[in-house]
Amino acid sequence: MCRVRGGILFLRDRQLRSVRHEITDTTGNGELLPIVTIEEMLDIIKDHEKLFIELKGATADRQMADDIVRIVREKDCTDDVVLISLAYDVIDYAETAYPEFETGTLFFAGIGNVAKLNCDLLIMEEEMASEARIRQIHNAGKQAVVWTVNTEESMNNFLDSEVDGIITDEIELAERVQEELYARTEFEELEAQLGEFWK
Repeated sequence: MCRVRGGILFLRDRQLRSVRHEITDTTGNGELLPIVTIEEMLDIIKDHEKLFIELKGATADRQMADDIVRIVREKDCTDDVVLISLAYDVIDYAETAYPEFETGTLFFAGIGNVAKLNCDLLIMEEEMASEARIRQIHNAGKQAVVWTVNTEESMNNFLDSEVDGIITDEIELAERVQEELYARTEFEELEAQLGEFWK
């Protein structure tokens, strides 16, 4: 599925060649951008970025996981991707069948015993990302990732915390915030850690 003029298009309903010209940028600036295939995206990120590939929708199943793994292996990008999904059974399958791949489970409600979940990352909604939950995830030997972090305030909070990563639609803003955090003096870091008590 992707956003197009006038709504959402499910690509399973049409051939990619017939819709490439219809796609508009989803960041809101109206710039026309083509649909990028998974193969093209892997070429772009290889050895540079970590790409989170979400196995999503009604067709998210073992076959989808198998197909994505095949494509990623063909592009020699196994170390460059993380397979993620809300469908835990799909992630459990991917982690078991393809242990060389990083996997992550998205969640927005209680998750129970995190140590028993068969995945590498637990990806929680912003509202669920408490220090206690992050500690629980780390104590289970897993990485804690927060989604979807799109405001500068939230980025400052999470990029200066114990989370292992964020998922955002605002990449340039996140890069700027991260650079500002790295550039802080020791005094500014201490002030941020003490928060309200410092004032």
